[in-house]
Amino acid sequence: MIRMRQLAIGYKDVLLYTDDIHLERGKVYALIGANGRGKTTLLKTLNGFLKPLSGELVIDNKRAAEFSQSEFARKIAFVSSKFDGVDHLTVYQYVALGRTPYLGFFGRLSMHDHSMVKSAIEQLGLTDFSERITSELSDGERQMSSIARALAQDCPIITLDEPTAFLDYKNKERIMVILEYIARDKNKCILFSSHDIELLCRKSISILAITQGKSLQEIVKNDLSKLIDLL
Repeated sequence: MIRMRQLAIGYKDVLLYTDDIHLERGKVYALIGANGRGKTTLLKTLNGFLKPLSGELVIDNKRAAEFSQSEFARKIAFVSSKFDGVDHLTVYQYVALGRTPYLGFFGRLSMHDHSMVKSAIEQLGLTDFSERITSELSDGERQMSSIARALAQDCPIITLDEPTAFLDYKNKERIMVILEYIARDKNKCILFSSHDIELLCRKSISILAITQGKSLQEIVKNDLSKLIDLL
């Protein structure tokens, strides 16, 4: 699904390197590392917002360098760490933005588009909130709305930048469960950055760690102390 071969990622200077890492459909991967190590930069690179400094990034058996921005939008959905909501924009309207890459010249939602939006809202448990204004929702409800928008986008890959950063423990747990469900039942490849190491240790989630040596590695979870030592 996603293959990173001898990838160097950063702006002018390299923030992190990879050897040969392969991320598969149907799995959830958590990206961990200290602040400033390149977690967000890696996600931006995967989404086509930044170009790798060197190496090769392959998405769904095609070199990412050959993708147009519209192709990226149909392959990878991105969820930021916080959505503050927008006045006068309902949950339904916000989730419907996920269908933008598929709209025609007039930008009108088709019956299929509406079906995808409704399905995403139902799967995230937002049916009762669909006509609520997004700026009036709680942090947890807004983050669920953001994930619903990404699900409505119907991409094989979903990336999330610290989706649990501003949530309480109950909502952190709920987000993790939903991401595992989406990966398993929708056969998606999901990658999200996180600092919630203790919670990750309790989940059946693969972990990619950015070490002190600027290397991105897939690691085996043993215990919390060993995991922290890698950061």
